[in-house]
Amino acid sequence: NPPAGTVRHNFPNITMFFSTAGLGALEGNVTDGTDPLEGVLVRVLGTNSSTLTDADGNYEFPFLLPETYNVEFSKFGFETTTITGVVIEEDETTVQDAVLTAIPQYTVSGTVTGNDGVLQEGAMVTLEGYDNYSVVTDADGEFTIEDVFGGTYTLTVSAVGYEVYVDDALLVDANL
Repeated sequence: NPPAGTVRHNFPNITMFFSTAGLGALEGNVTDGTDPLEGVLVRVLGTNSSTLTDADGNYEFPFLLPETYNVEFSKFGFETTTITGVVIEEDETTVQDAVLTAIPQYTVSGTVTGNDGVLQEGAMVTLEGYDNYSVVTDADGEFTIEDVFGGTYTLTVSAVGYEVYVDDALLVDANL
C-alpha cells in the first residue's frame, strides 16, 4: 500500500503581454504578369516567417521587426524570384508586389532503337529533374512526353534484353 498523503494542486498565476508597438508589416500581390497566383510560398529570408498567397494573389506579414530583408517567392512551374533590400519600417506597412515567370514547357519525343537496329516497343523512357516523367514506347519504338518543364534531366531508357541507357545531363530548352 502506498503511504498516506495529501494531494495538492499548484497552478502558477501567469500573465503574458505582447506588444506590437514598434513592429512593421509587409504585404503585397503576386501575379504571372497578368493574373494573380494562388499558393505562392512567400518567405522573409533570415526569419522563420513564411506564408502562402490567397486566391487573389495577396499575402501579408503583419508583424516584422524593422529591418531590411530579402523576400523569396516560389511556386511549382515558375522561376523562383528573390527581391532584395525590402525595408520594413516601424509602425508602417511596406507593399512589395512580385511577378513570377512561368518555366517554359517543351515536348520531348524520339524513337528507341536497340544497338541491333530493332525498334523497341514497350521500352520505358523516364526523365528525372525539375519534375519526373515516364512513358512507354509504342509499336514503332516512338515516344512523346508533352509539357516538360525546361531544365536539365536524367534520361533513362530501359528495354527487356538490353542494357539500360542513361544520359544524366539532358538539357531540355526546346522541343526535342
